[in-house]
Amino acid sequence: ASFLRIKNIQLGYNFPTSLTRKFFVNALRVYFAGDNLFLFSKFPGLDPERAVNATSDRYVTHPQNKVFNFGLRVTL
Repeated sequence: ASFLRIKNIQLGYNFPTSLTRKFFVNALRVYFAGDNLFLFSKFPGLDPERAVNATSDRYVTHPQNKVFNFGLRVTL
């Protein structure tokens, strides 16, 4: 089966030191990370990577878990 999956992605932002030093912080970063966020496919089952047998009509009954992480890193 042909498919496109966005498996892992991480987006983050480092605040400028001119802003963070006003709050007595050397560095400040916020971020979002995600796993298994999107799957684009015409596959009849839920997940083309998890088919039980490529020649049969049996498929796994649940997709892979989506994981979301949000974070804040502060350096004093």
